[in-house]
Amino acid sequence: MQACAGSRILLGPFEEQKVIDAAAEALADCGGQPTVGFLFVSADWLPQIDEVLDLIRLHGRIPLLVGTIGA
Repeated sequence: MQACAGSRILLGPFEEQKVIDAAAEALADCGGQPTVGFLFVSADWLPQIDEVLDLIRLHGRIPLLVGTIGA
């Protein structure tokens, strides 16, 4: 199995399309099938965290997602 990596940073308020685009672009950078993803978000995104997680998993095709929220 070939190792791969992709990453993105989003600044500002939550926007669904930006999350979808970032997940898809990171997946494309990877060029393979990721096995785990790491997500770091600010507390500002806490009200939408369920949606963020779903979007990242779906559009990044990430079966296991690990992350944290910080202020």
